[in-house]
Order: sequence, then C-alpha cells, then structure tokens
Amino acid sequence: MRFAILILVIFFLYRYFRKKKTRKDWPDGQFGPGRTYNDGTFEEMVEDPYCKVFIQKGRAIKERIGTRTYYFCSKECRDRYLEKMKTGQ
Repeated sequence: MRFAILILVIFFLYRYFRKKKTRKDWPDGQFGPGRTYNDGTFEEMVEDPYCKVFIQKGRAIKERIGTRTYYFCSKECRDRYLEKMKTGQ
C-alpha cells in the first residue's frame, strides 16, 4: 500500500513540474505552436498543407496562391500540393 502511494506522489510531482516547465516555453505563459530560443526570441510554427508536419516559419518554403500564403517543408511537398491543386483532387 505504501509503495502505491509513493508511486502516485511521484507521478503527480512529475506532472506538476512538467506542466510548470512547459508553460515557461511559451511567451507570456500562453500555449500555441511555436518555438522559444535561448535568447528569448519566438518563432511561429506552421503546418505543411500537403504532409501535415509542423515546421518553423522562417525555414519553410513559401508559396503564394491567390491571396493566401502556404508554407511547405520541402520543394517536393510544394510541387505535389500544387499538382494536387491543378488536378482538383
């Protein structure tokens, strides 16, 4: 019985400190997709519309289609997405 209580205490302490650490990673304690660097700068993460992975906005390949800007993880994903748009699938 003591062992089970000890395990529960350790589990809740782990979750408490993990949650506390995660809140510091976001600017102003808010959650959202992005990355904070050691120098305090924040870079937004964007989702590739073709393969659905998140990438840093500054490293993404940008493609403007109409009035909207899309961000891709690679040229291959961009080309496949554009081909998919042309065929209407």
